[in-house]
Amino acid sequence: MGATWASGSPLWFVRSMGTAELAGAIGIAAPALTGIMPNLTIVSAAGRCCRGS
Repeated sequence: MGATWASGSPLWFVRSMGTAELAGAIGIAAPALTGIMPNLTIVSAAGRCCRGS
């Protein structure tokens, strides 16, 4: 259970994956939080949901 792949991966790779996940979360939330094109939040969340990640 959990991120078993991380134990066999280089530290730089694990950190870069974490950074990418954080950037994606900010990218989904930012339009709604700033009020600039808040419909993008719905579109990006739906895209992430349908992609299966």
